[in-house]
Amino acid sequence: MSYIYNTENTKSLQRLNKKNIYIAPHSPLSLELSNKLSSSIHILGFIDNYKSGKNIYKIHEITEKAFDYIVLLSPNHMDAIYKTFLTYIPAQKILLLSLKNGEYQILNVLPYKRELPVAMQKLSIKKNTYAFISKDFVSSNNKALYVYCLKNNLDVVLLSDNSEQLKELQHLNLPCEHLESSQADSALATSEFLILDQGNFTSLTSSNPEQKTIQLWHGVGLKKMAPLKHTKYDYFVSTSDWTNNTNFKNIFDASEFLDFGYPRNDILNSQTKTTLLDFLFCDHAIHQILQETNKKVFLYAPTHRSNNFQIPLDFQDFSEELKKLDAILIVKLHPFVLAFYKDLTLNNYSNIFVHSVIGDIYPLLKYVDILISDYSSIIFDFLLLDKPLIFFVYDFNAYITTVKFLFDYDVFSPGIKVKNQSELFNGLKQIDDTYKRERKKIKDLFFTSHSKISSQLIIEHITKGYR
Repeated sequence: MSYIYNTENTKSLQRLNKKNIYIAPHSPLSLELSNKLSSSIHILGFIDNYKSGKNIYKIHEITEKAFDYIVLLSPNHMDAIYKTFLTYIPAQKILLLSLKNGEYQILNVLPYKRELPVAMQKLSIKKNTYAFISKDFVSSNNKALYVYCLKNNLDVVLLSDNSEQLKELQHLNLPCEHLESSQADSALATSEFLILDQGNFTSLTSSNPEQKTIQLWHGVGLKKMAPLKHTKYDYFVSTSDWTNNTNFKNIFDASEFLDFGYPRNDILNSQTKTTLLDFLFCDHAIHQILQETNKKVFLYAPTHRSNNFQIPLDFQDFSEELKKLDAILIVKLHPFVLAFYKDLTLNNYSNIFVHSVIGDIYPLLKYVDILISDYSSIIFDFLLLDKPLIFFVYDFNAYITTVKFLFDYDVFSPGIKVKNQSELFNGLKQIDDTYKRERKKIKDLFFTSHSKISSQLIIEHITKGYR
């Protein structure tokens, strides 16, 4: 049994007032939730079967304890965690939350059988058809492979519940359907290939032996992940054998691990001929600026924080300093920091431009001279451009108390480290290429096929023997 989550009749978090709760899992997102909850809510600790530490419990350890609710917030792992909890805890004591547009919502949980409706099950599989599944928002790997298929006249449809992005696709008359529609059910029942790049909607992966499932995922990086082996894919797309052996094979279950690289990075390859389709979901105003400017271009793309969305930068002062460098800064925040994104966009800075949080920044990376980031997987993709990196790690000591790394951060962060605005700006003024050798060494570990077109490798491999 799998589940769908309905937000039409959401209830206020006031329901938790004066209640004793656990929060699950222990993650940056759940830590942020704990900080935002009212002081009248008593948080007993966190539940996480894959982590240990102060106030972190395994689900079986709390079955005899007194509490009102377990509050579950996990965009990628919701279905798997919920099913595990149900074997220990009554359903009425588990509350599931979503985070959309910066607001928390309590979800209604409805049983959902893995099988599609009987009428749909009788439909025949259409050979060489592709359904892309994108829950909450269309992220970059799904978009890039979808665009590649469109360019090559393949039979595709993109399924999403993100109304804003669906409108852009519909405006361009591109094949798409709302994820929760009967048209989407039909596509899911009849498409030969079901393609995902997230782990948050696995209930619609196929049990039909004629269909193949492809998990593109959404990034390699430094952070440890809990296993996601509740679903087995036919293919898992990675970037190298090294990343498979050190990370992904411990996390995912797949018949084949393909080290073909990420479709989103194809646009960084000089062999790729770009069209307007490649710039879907990009901020078109920023794209126009980047095409026309002769200024230096810096991109700030931080990862999500566990307990503080505020960035320790005075953006007005920073904008003035950028004028002196004849430079502009693009800010691309994580999708989970939408509330701060809204605050930032209220200001009109002359040399700072804010990209949509759910938009696709990858087609714009080739215009960027220096990337400023921290612990995000974008730093490794940026290595493919062989350009300088600056690591703005103002909260390193606090960050590593909530997130565990797979590797030594100092070794796998090939660039200067700065901790405040003054150091950051000095780094931008004095940047050199002393880390060039280190960048290449790490790039070669993370990317096996970086000189080839990932999308082409994927499509040619999965269709071999099926045409």
